[in-house]
Amino acid sequence: MGSIHAPYYFNARAVKILWKGVESMIKYDRLWVTMKEREISQYRLIKDYGVDKAQLHRLRKNMIVKTMILNNLCRILNCRIEDIMEYVPDEDTD
Repeated sequence: MGSIHAPYYFNARAVKILWKGVESMIKYDRLWVTMKEREISQYRLIKDYGVDKAQLHRLRKNMIVKTMILNNLCRILNCRIEDIMEYVPDEDTD
């Protein structure tokens, strides 16, 4: 028998529980700035480009998203990955 794989969001929930209260180290604040510069709204991403509302919610909350979503956003916005996300080091790291 083949192995049964849980959907990607199952693992994301486990990580969320495990890291409850710990701030995400990947931030998507740059996405909203880039969208404004390109004059592309969340509504337009949903209606014209088929971006899922749930994925936009995850981005707003700096949650785990698939790289496929990031790839699509870079294509839609005609930008580089650093135009939509950034790594913020954990303050507790020595």
